[in-house]
Amino acid sequence: MSDVPPPKLTLWKRVAQFFSDNVAFLLQLTSLFAVAGFFVIHTYLETVTGLFTYEVNPVVYIAAGVNMLGGTFLWVIANIVQNGAPGFLLGLVLIVVLIIVGFIVRGEKAQRWFDRVLVFAEKWSRRLTYFGLIVVACLSGIAYGVPIYGISPRSVGGGAPASVILVFKPTEDFYALGLPLSMDATHTLRSQPVELLMELRNSLLVRDPQFSIPFVVRDDLLFSVIDASRYTMPILPLPPTPTPTVATTVTP
Repeated sequence: MSDVPPPKLTLWKRVAQFFSDNVAFLLQLTSLFAVAGFFVIHTYLETVTGLFTYEVNPVVYIAAGVNMLGGTFLWVIANIVQNGAPGFLLGLVLIVVLIIVGFIVRGEKAQRWFDRVLVFAEKWSRRLTYFGLIVVACLSGIAYGVPIYGISPRSVGGGAPASVILVFKPTEDFYALGLPLSMDATHTLRSQPVELLMELRNSLLVRDPQFSIPFVVRDDLLFSVIDASRYTMPILPLPPTPTPTVATTVTP
C-alpha cells in the first residue's frame, strides 16, 4: 500500500502552525526584548530628566528592545562602511581567530578538555544561557539608551522627540498651575509646539524647547494632541502679561 502524501498546507496555516509550535520560544524572546527595552528607556530618560517613572507602557519597552536589535545592526554596518578598510580588517581578524580556535580544538588533549566542558555545559547550559542572555540584554540596553535611542525614529520604536501641540480642557485654575509652557495667542488653551519625549500610561512626558524643562501632563487635562509637523496654520505666542505699575501723584 503506497503512502498517501499529506495535503499541502496553505501559507496562513503554515504560519499558524509555526506560531503554535514556537509559543514558548516567542514568549522568551518577547521577555528579552522587554528587559532590554526597560534599560534602554530608563537609561535614555536619565539623560533628559530626573523624573524617574515606572508608568511607561509595557508595549513601549518591547518596541524599544526591538529597536535596539535593529539599530545595533545598522550601527555596525554603518561603522564598517564609514571606516572602510579598518572595518574590513576587523572582520578578517575575527575570521582568522575562529579558524585558529578550530585547529586548537581538534588537538587530542584539547579535545578531551573540550569534551569535559561540553558535559558541564549540557548540565547547566539552559540556566547559563538564560542568565547570559538577560545580562547581555541589560548591558546592551544601557549602552544603546544613551547615544542612539534618542535619535532613532519613533516609527521603528525609537525615542526621537515628536513635535506636538497640546490642546487643554478649559479649567478655572489652568493658568495658576504655572507650567513651563508657551501658549498660543489666538487659542489660549492651545500650546505652542512642544517635544513629546515619552508616552506614559495615563500621561505624556513633554518639554517646551523654550524652557527645556521636562514635565508630565495628565491625560485628563488634555482635550486633544495635534501633530505640529503637519500643522500649517500660524501659531502666535501669547504676549506676556504687563506688570501693573502704581503711579504716584504729588499734590501741591
